Amino acid sequence: MSKAYLNYAAKRLVQAIVVILLAYVFTFVVVSILPGDPITNVLNNPQNGFTPDEIKEIIAAQGLDKPIPVQLWTSFSGFVTDSRRRFRRHFQGGDLMTLASTHSTSRITAIGRLTALRVPPVVALSFAIVALAIAWSLAPSLFTSYDPVNGVPAQKLLGPSAAHWFGTDHLGRDLYTRVVYGTASSVASALIAVVIGVFAGGLIGLLAGFFGGWVDTLFARLVDVLLAIPKFLLAVIVVTAIGFDTTNAAIATGVSAVALFARVMRSEVIKTRQATFVESSFLLGGSRWHILWRHVLPNASRSVLPLAVLQFGDSILVIASLAFLGYGDPPPASDWGLLISIGKDYLKWPWLVYAPAFVTIATVLSVNRISRWLRKTD
Repeated sequence: MSKAYLNYAAKRLVQAIVVILLAYVFTFVVVSILPGDPITNVLNNPQNGFTPDEIKEIIAAQGLDKPIPVQLWTSFSGFVTDSRRRFRRHFQGGDLMTLASTHSTSRITAIGRLTALRVPPVVALSFAIVALAIAWSLAPSLFTSYDPVNGVPAQKLLGPSAAHWFGTDHLGRDLYTRVVYGTASSVASALIAVVIGVFAGGLIGLLAGFFGGWVDTLFARLVDVLLAIPKFLLAVIVVTAIGFDTTNAAIATGVSAVALFARVMRSEVIKTRQATFVESSFLLGGSRWHILWRHVLPNASRSVLPLAVLQFGDSILVIASLAFLGYGDPPPASDWGLLISIGKDYLKWPWLVYAPAFVTIATVLSVNRISRWLRKTD
């Protein structure tokens, strides 16, 4: 076995370890900072009958009140030492059962629900794929040593191999490298689109659903106009008006998503506004703005999170489609849609299309699966 091969295998092994660690950290941080923590929701459920002091004691016993870095280290150490079995025994016996022994059967059932919280393997794989895409966008040079712009003409149109995982293009550039470096543009532009849709659409839906009357009527007509125009056509119109660029394509995609977020937020606000605790806050003399930001917004935004994750994947597709049609950055940019557009001119070398298309599809499907999981675990 040659030294060069050993060096190559060691480098790929280190990269695999880095990707696994990034995926683990990303998954843990996302689950930790997401609103509506499932463990806290179960414990705070009035039907379970736990007092605030008991909730604090349970959270402290599990270390959930510690800083996220400390929780991450504890979780990773337990993962390495196979703490899942000890975690299950801890819930079924020991201190927590001693604490819960004085409670009713419904409370014990609530603790059992905590032990049932598991991330399905498909969702874990989806988190890993998304984490890999984010790692590509943040540190592309860590995953490849080739130049994404300058190629070797003598190595043009080579098939996939150990040296070139996705083959090379018509200029001798490593296609895997171009896909990796193009991730930053695709992910960042999709994130811009989601932020625009969430903030603009969420604000419109929040104000329309809470104040009602002429405010609701005005915003409802605006949303109806946006919904009447096909989303992709609206994105093409906007990007044509403001210029051909990936950032402009992201803005256009975000504008096309405003109506969707506004409609969902409005329906959630109307439902939350009729809740008993909101009416009680009104009767206690709370101002409209206090109730809006303190009670209505946190509860109405729960459905927006899965929608935002879903829209992130949809934005990747829309932006890739715009780049495919030439509305994004021109070559030598390596946006995923642009790579597919260039590859379609070389039908005898199908990997030029298959490789970036496969990465795009895998990322979008992973994001969609995570969105479904978030919706079911709300």
